Amino acid sequence: MKSLTTLLVILVGCAADPAAGPDDGFYAGKTDDPSGWSHAAVKSADGINVSIDYVSHYRPDTTSYKPTHVDVADPVYANVWAPNLTGDEHVRVVFMNYERCERSVVPYTYTIDLQWYGDHFSANVSQDAAITRSYLSWQPGTQPITTRWSGYGGNHPFCQEVAVVIDDKWLVDPVSNGNNFKIDMYAAR
Repeated sequence: MKSLTTLLVILVGCAADPAAGPDDGFYAGKTDDPSGWSHAAVKSADGINVSIDYVSHYRPDTTSYKPTHVDVADPVYANVWAPNLTGDEHVRVVFMNYERCERSVVPYTYTIDLQWYGDHFSANVSQDAAITRSYLSWQPGTQPITTRWSGYGGNHPFCQEVAVVIDDKWLVDPVSNGNNFKIDMYAAR
């Protein structure tokens, strides 16, 4: 019994080790994630994997006098990995969130450089990214990443795109042949 207690202490000690990195919901091909994380994953034309990993929260919208609700994703991590990445690369993610999926409307844009965690690059988009929309800008962590607004007037999902640049080379989406990968965080659950 003493060895079991020692083992549990060692496991708890490892889980709390700050050098282990953040719990970034790293996807790496998970098909089912009972821990509450949702994943929107894509692969570039040259085989680089990108996932937006997040936890959804459903809450009342207190900014309106009508009964409405919003789905907000927080935390939101961008993760990038491939067998040929070494950690010496410079990886930047540009995450765009379009209100009501209207791509004619200027999106909220979150820009962040990712850090290497031994087998993948990662960063917390919802807390640490620079946020812009047209000529406006906000402090990191001050604009929530909304995935759906609902209530009086209907159900309005938001749509997202992600672009990744590695060492000044933009990844290419094999579906559109462009640099923006379309993802749907509301449907990705």
